Amino acid sequence: MPRPIPTPTLSHIAMALLLLPSLAWAQAPPPAAAPANAPAEAKPTLPLAGREPLAADAAFAVLGRDIKEPSGTVVGQLVNILMDAHGTPRAGVVDYGGFLGVGKQRIAVAWRTLSFNADGIRLSLSHEQLRDLPDFKDGEAATLAVPPALDAAAAEGQKPVQ
Repeated sequence: MPRPIPTPTLSHIAMALLLLPSLAWAQAPPPAAAPANAPAEAKPTLPLAGREPLAADAAFAVLGRDIKEPSGTVVGQLVNILMDAHGTPRAGVVDYGGFLGVGKQRIAVAWRTLSFNADGIRLSLSHEQLRDLPDFKDGEAATLAVPPALDAAAAEGQKPVQ
């Protein structure tokens, strides 16, 4: 006796409808590949950087280094250098004063007040001359400590240093 053919139920139809899109996606053709004779995008090859030797005693780091006043006493540490748009140093930012980090303030001194040599960094202003300077705040206009003669000339109406 022949077996009866089962009739599809609603669940069979729903399953078939769910599988149809995935079957169609599996049959989609792969994306077109670039022609074999098409030139590959060549990245420009830059030459390697040149090399220049620098002896260990030919230069020294300045950031974080002590700054000494004319008497030789340490007045602070150089923590940043402010440059103008042409790359010329205009000021040094100094962590000044305090004891063991307490009471320390950050001030800006004109670059011309600093001198550099193998012995370190010298400031042409004394600790007493740096009193009452406003704190330096990054991103704001700065008041630079300058030698008194230059400050007096500026007060007499000469154009301020820019």
